[in-house]
Amino acid sequence: MRIFLSLLLLFSIFQPLSTQAAVWDDGVYSYEDVSNEIKRLKGTFPDLVDYHSLGKTAYQREVWAVKLGKGQRTVFLNGSHHAREWITTQLIMKMIEEYANAYQKNSLVGKYNARDILDEYTIWFVPMVNPDGVTLQQRGLSAFPTTVHSKLIAMNEGSRDFTRWKANANGVDLNRQYPAKWENPSEASKPSWAGYKGQKPFQEKEVQYIRDFTYKIKPDMTTAYHTSGEMIFWYFYNKQKTRDYKLVKELSNITGYRIIGTDVKPSGRGYTDWFIQEFNKPGFTPELSPYVGNRHVPQSNFPKIWDRNKTTGLWMAAKAGEIFPEKSVYLSAKMKLEKSYTLYTKPSFDSITSNKIASEIVSAKRKQGNWYQIGTSFGDRWIYVSNNEGMLYGQNFWDVPVSYWARESIDYTYENKYMVGNGPYFFPNNSVTRAEAAAVISRVYSLTAPTSTSKTFSDVQQSYWAYDSIEAVNAQGIMNGTSKGVFSPLAPVTREQMAAMIARLFGEEIPDVTEAPFLDVSPAAWSADSIAFVKERGIFLGDGQGFFGPQEKLTRAQFAALITRLKTNYNLQPTDNAEESPVKEEPVENEAPSEDTVEVTGQQETVPGDVTPTEDIVEDPVQEQTPVDLKVEEQTPSADAEEQPAQDELPAGTQEENPVVEEETPSSEGIIEEAESTQEESDKTEYSTEEDQLNQEGSL
Repeated sequence: MRIFLSLLLLFSIFQPLSTQAAVWDDGVYSYEDVSNEIKRLKGTFPDLVDYHSLGKTAYQREVWAVKLGKGQRTVFLNGSHHAREWITTQLIMKMIEEYANAYQKNSLVGKYNARDILDEYTIWFVPMVNPDGVTLQQRGLSAFPTTVHSKLIAMNEGSRDFTRWKANANGVDLNRQYPAKWENPSEASKPSWAGYKGQKPFQEKEVQYIRDFTYKIKPDMTTAYHTSGEMIFWYFYNKQKTRDYKLVKELSNITGYRIIGTDVKPSGRGYTDWFIQEFNKPGFTPELSPYVGNRHVPQSNFPKIWDRNKTTGLWMAAKAGEIFPEKSVYLSAKMKLEKSYTLYTKPSFDSITSNKIASEIVSAKRKQGNWYQIGTSFGDRWIYVSNNEGMLYGQNFWDVPVSYWARESIDYTYENKYMVGNGPYFFPNNSVTRAEAAAVISRVYSLTAPTSTSKTFSDVQQSYWAYDSIEAVNAQGIMNGTSKGVFSPLAPVTREQMAAMIARLFGEEIPDVTEAPFLDVSPAAWSADSIAFVKERGIFLGDGQGFFGPQEKLTRAQFAALITRLKTNYNLQPTDNAEESPVKEEPVENEAPSEDTVEVTGQQETVPGDVTPTEDIVEDPVQEQTPVDLKVEEQTPSADAEEQPAQDELPAGTQEENPVVEEETPSSEGIIEEAESTQEESDKTEYSTEEDQLNQEGSL
């Protein structure tokens, strides 16, 4: 009979988007069933579904974790903390299959585009936290060694009927095991079928596995399913109460479950209580069914449970992306779309419309993570792009549009691998550090460090990414230290310092000047000779109004322009003998600063606030930091450009047209077809921060 029922389960448990019960009406959904289903799903969707064991229980059953999706960010759902609540496992398993089917078919679940969401997020599931307890509740003593039967019966108050069982097989209530007001009194004082919290938090293996797994995946949001009451617990002294209340209101609207308000004192000790306390992120405990007494929820309740909860996992991922958004940057670029994309009104999976854009070339105006704001016939819309390789059209970098003043120079340095940017970004308005300058100059002129066992500068270790480049330019006399034995690799390079470096590259005697080369450069300035030298050769041009800006930080775009002029107009070959290109000694206290001196002294500098490491510092371990916003500093652009830039240079990406800054509710966007549906009803709810509004939910 058991074999027959298992075969029946295999063929009937998961029909796509069906609201039929996932198992036979009077049957059970067992540990063996879920183990087999997990393996089957992995075989059906090998590129989307994966699983592993978090560990074994006291009776050698696996606690399975199932991975669904391809994203770096995560949300987490779990079920069956309590043994008799195994219908939560059934719900989770149906979610996994329906979401995977929708991904494969590129279809919707409710209003959600499963493929877009699962490319951005990974949804983790632990379908059955308590497999020993579930097995005892379903099969009774027959599933356990005879040596423990008397102990199990004693914990069940002398009964051999385990229908009401909630604890694990050690008699510990797993949802009373978490250190969130764990000191609150236990409902039972010794191991029992329900309510015993154990001797200490995290005592039981199953809870240890969930704790460690949560720390490992660091989810943005969690849901722990339980079964009795058709309500949602969400509050455990939340620090972000208004944020989390807005979310639970949405979840309540989706499921129809009432909200337990803040006037109900949390009992604590549960998984989501601990998660909220530990991570300061949203956690929800939905109770799926009306109370049915001390037993499992009957299968006849499952269709309604599924219908109410089928979108919850995708909703969690969509909302997590909203409350923890990526940094937004402006673009001015063309994108070549190779396929059809769903349109959204804002960078949120919850703002989906009924419209799509076909394969074509579009203007990209903003980027937020994998979201791109583009111009469409409906106005500005957003698309989600899981893989942006090859999507740039007619330019090498998102932040260097075709019309950008230094675009040709940047392309030249990129194509010759002198300055290669950071992935699809060049960061043209970021300043150049001394280490970066050394690396690029060494790369351009194929300079190598002299063979030596001792280092020249105390603040540049031999393991530093730019060590060889710094030693090379120092040996050539191109860059000295900022003081004796100190290089200051992270200090920004100024325009006058770069003029001095370029002048030295020529290996010629630099004549003294008697007249100011620019209005803001005195003939007595330490850098005046070098500035006049590079001006005469058409390398540094100033701002066209007679000013040079000697102490302004050199930008990456300006540096690219200088390198391009040097390589295309002059065939320089720096010598290997630094003596042939003498450099002034470092100044004593009352002398003018030397060519490489910055305004700071001696100590190694911290990274300037506007500097983001780039791939020009190939081995720099910090280059994986999140790129800074691409807005430039307010400074007068120099005439380093082949074409004079606009007087007030706009942030990268705003030169072709001014992007529309999205509000929470999109503004008028021109003619929009009637077919478009924004499906943002839940976003329209206004919230007061008053306690009264939060508390009133407790009476629903």
